[in-house]
Amino acid sequence: MFSTWRFLSVAIILALWVGLTGCGKSNSQPSSTFDSANPEIKDTWLKAVAADKANDYVTAVAAYKQVMARQADIPEAQYLAAKDAFGLLNQRLVNNSLKGDADAKQALDTLKKTDLHR
Repeated sequence: MFSTWRFLSVAIILALWVGLTGCGKSNSQPSSTFDSANPEIKDTWLKAVAADKANDYVTAVAAYKQVMARQADIPEAQYLAAKDAFGLLNQRLVNNSLKGDADAKQALDTLKKTDLHR
């Protein structure tokens, strides 16, 4: 019972965070936004997008966060693309876990333990 409440509280916190960060944009950020990025940032972005498409939630969260952590070093368009994609991923992760997706539930648990969701 306690674990169910912990899971629900994490899901609610993530859902609120997604709602408060204004993630209403489409996840169709053109990859051309990162065409001019330095190779490290571009590779990280491509890794995030591939993991996102494969529902490899933990890898995608980590990679999007790596891009966002470089906010001071990248153009605003690249930061915003990563932020929007990260928000949409979190929203999908929470929704899928609430629908009973075991992989999403496991990813939330892993993210909670590693603090990657913050």
